[in-house]
Amino acid sequence: MGNANMSAEGLSHRATPQEDPRPRSGRRWPIALTYAAWIAILIAISALPYIFFDGDFTRIVEQAMTEESSRIAAASIGIVLLVADLLLVIPSGLIIALMAALLGGVIGAIVGAIGLSLACALGFWIGRSIKGDFSDNPAEQRQFTYAKDLIRRNGVIILSACRPIPVLAELSVIAAGALGLPMRSVMMATVLANVGLASVYAGLGSMAGTGWLGFSFVLAASLALPATTILLARSFGIRAS
Repeated sequence: MGNANMSAEGLSHRATPQEDPRPRSGRRWPIALTYAAWIAILIAISALPYIFFDGDFTRIVEQAMTEESSRIAAASIGIVLLVADLLLVIPSGLIIALMAALLGGVIGAIVGAIGLSLACALGFWIGRSIKGDFSDNPAEQRQFTYAKDLIRRNGVIILSACRPIPVLAELSVIAAGALGLPMRSVMMATVLANVGLASVYAGLGSMAGTGWLGFSFVLAASLALPATTILLARSFGIRAS
């Protein structure tokens, strides 16, 4: 009888599926909906001035951006939004492209790189503080475990590869802090990638201009690039969300 119980317990243990540390597909929809909500809000906000001011809005914006205080305010808002992307899932590429459209390609790239790098530093500090207790939500904890496993297998270089990938970009720097990686190595890997990433989005934004058609182009490009990085990541066996 005892042997039968042991056998049943063994079969039950073997029948239990192993926990997959990778993020499950069920998490994709909330993330996609969050991005869609932010984009809808940005479209609505950007459309209102064109409706109320008609063709004069572009001229008003261009005149406002000639004032130093307005440019500093726009850059500051952009940096704050990019840092907030660490926790709020804000489309950072769109923010950088808009900053470039308003401030010029070079300034937009600098603002983008600063904002992304400050977010990395904050994420690393959060990781150092929380260690392994990332979330009470099992699905989010699985994502965090997956990010840590990626770093263990590939080293700090994976942080650079993760920078263009939504969600995983933020999780990876938090995971690096939780794993106790040297901050200097983490920041070197991420800052260089941030400069390149910000330059790409800023280049798109500087080509678009400040009109409604320009904004539509920026919006389409800022959606297409993250989608492309997610597909490329999956082709290398990296789950992005």
